[in-house]
Amino acid sequence: ISCSTGIGSSLSIGYALDLTRTKTSDLSSEVTMAVILVRNTLSFAIGYGITPWLNMGYQNTFISAAFVGLAITMTFLIVGK
Repeated sequence: ISCSTGIGSSLSIGYALDLTRTKTSDLSSEVTMAVILVRNTLSFAIGYGITPWLNMGYQNTFISAAFVGLAITMTFLIVGK
């Protein structure tokens, strides 16, 4: 999950900064702060919420976490359209 969160946040920060540079450069700091805030909130929530999953066993926990991370990362396809 931390890999997909890192990849997703890097993609979203890059996309947001590219948009703000082409349109108006006044919003780049606010957009970056918002993306970082969402990234850190999701990282905490996933780390805090995965503890009860350990009752399923380590293999099932990691498989479930990988698919959750994949789903989070693939949301850029919805935004990109």
